[in-house]
Amino acid sequence: ATITTASVTVDQEPFGVAVDPIDNVGVVSSSGQNMVDGLALTATTASLSGRVSGFENPLDTTFDPITDTFLVADSLNNEIGIVDAKTLVLNTFRVGIDPTAIAYNFQSGTGVTVNQATNTLSIFNFVATNPPDSQLMINTAQVEMILPFGGSAEFSVAVNPITNIATVVDQANGRLLLIPLP
Repeated sequence: ATITTASVTVDQEPFGVAVDPIDNVGVVSSSGQNMVDGLALTATTASLSGRVSGFENPLDTTFDPITDTFLVADSLNNEIGIVDAKTLVLNTFRVGIDPTAIAYNFQSGTGVTVNQATNTLSIFNFVATNPPDSQLMINTAQVEMILPFGGSAEFSVAVNPITNIATVVDQANGRLLLIPLP
């Protein structure tokens, strides 16, 4: 089988990426330009569909298939950017200081950010609706708790959608933290 690759030029210092596999769109956070680039994807091509401004050092991103939105860790604004996949309109809510990684469980509406500057985790709830012929309506977007933990400056985070357990890589201490989420 032949594998064909495609590429698209995005803004400077691309960092995080997330994809909506149903609508074949995606986003790339570009920390060098303080933008999030919207992408139109096909099996063989990728093209820039728009740019979303209003970020200050956007880093990691994840996709919520229930609301058809991308959640972006906006590091220097201390926020989560909520980017509507259809309109590329930005909404935000506050989290901890310097969120650099994000994971979200769409089944429970619970997410987590790793806040690098303070070595904390922000546990947040995000519940919204986004009907096909309407606009995004956010019901809940707020931090429920902040958990302190020691460790290194470099972290990655994921959430198991079945068990709702966050897994956080602690590079400096060579360990994986398992944190049950509410």
